Amino acid sequence: MLSLLAACTVLSGCRQPEKGAGVAPLDEAAALQPGEVNCPGFQAGHKQVFWGDLHVHTAYSLDAYGFGTIRTPAEAYRFAKGARVSTPAGGAQLERPLD
Repeated sequence: MLSLLAACTVLSGCRQPEKGAGVAPLDEAAALQPGEVNCPGFQAGHKQVFWGDLHVHTAYSLDAYGFGTIRTPAEAYRFAKGARVSTPAGGAQLERPLD
């Protein structure tokens, strides 16, 4: 029974979509060239990538929880505001709050 259900599920995704179904017409002027990405607000020359202590994981993340993270979203918010939080390595605090 389970294999029949699985086969029906897989085969139902194999039909060809109807022409124009769920697809809005694309304006020629708005079409991107190969390799281009539409990124609203992007300004050429601004290529700063921020890594490191700009984020903390919470217990809501299954992979972080598996490594012993028990921080709540409220604690992550306080961390962003400049509060010190405990970590497995001791503790962490931003030099300058994000907000």
